[in-house]
Amino acid sequence: MAKRKRSLNLSKTELIFEDDKVIAIEHLKNEDKEYDVFDLLRDFEGCQNLTINISTEKEI
Repeated sequence: MAKRKRSLNLSKTELIFEDDKVIAIEHLKNEDKEYDVFDLLRDFEGCQNLTINISTEKEI
């Protein structure tokens, strides 16, 4: 059976919470890109069996 996979990966990203939206700022090598998190997640609306992972690393 064929499977269709959708994925969303942002690295080196900072989240900014505002009153009516959440902004993700991806810090790339030459520029910063800004995304509305709701718009990114809207592509997955109605999908079942979602896996959501959020992690961070900190030097010790």
